[in-house]
Amino acid sequence: MSESYDFLFKFLVFGSAGCGKSCLAHQFIKHEFKEDSSHTIGVDFGSKIVSIGGKCVKLQIWDTAGQERFRSVATRYYRGAAGALLVYDITSRDTFNELSTWLTDARTMASPNIVILLVGNKKDLDSQREVTFLEASKFAQENELMFLETSAKTGECVEEAFLKCSRSILAKIEIGELDPERMGSGIQYGDTRPMHLNRDGHSPRQPDCLCLNFDNTADSPAVDAHAQ
Repeated sequence: MSESYDFLFKFLVFGSAGCGKSCLAHQFIKHEFKEDSSHTIGVDFGSKIVSIGGKCVKLQIWDTAGQERFRSVATRYYRGAAGALLVYDITSRDTFNELSTWLTDARTMASPNIVILLVGNKKDLDSQREVTFLEASKFAQENELMFLETSAKTGECVEEAFLKCSRSILAKIEIGELDPERMGSGIQYGDTRPMHLNRDGHSPRQPDCLCLNFDNTADSPAVDAHAQ
């Protein structure tokens, strides 16, 4: 039997190849480090239900490819995302230098109100650091992003990254800045929403539930549920 939830948020995990995006998603969902992680081909897909501010929220997570040859495919999945983790590798200056390009893509192709959290991954390799915490913090501030450093290997701050972004989305819903009923918002009401009856006393037909698996989903029909 599927679990009930109050909201569903469409989430992106994006950034340059090799910065640990798939490992972050896997650590968050499975609570384990994926030792043999290979480059994502197109898009991988997973979900997890979390408790935020007394609400149960289902995060629908799209782990996008960072390699240039898959970029045109991956960016198709940006449409209608409510939240995103923009990931770079603290031991790779190149992945940090490419952040502006990734950010432009997301803000152009995703929801205009998308909530983005900058993630400096591989914090466990601090001795090999090429990007300081201070300069990443400055980039985040200049681009109106939240910011955390994480380690997909140890799990440090991984859950907090997803939860922090989710809390911000929920806060925007509560103040009316985000509307779950607006097409392309990347947000849907879950099955715990109070039911309204039609004049004949029957409940309106509810949309079919989404079946989410952490598999390659280049042809998943779930994309259309959030596309603009």
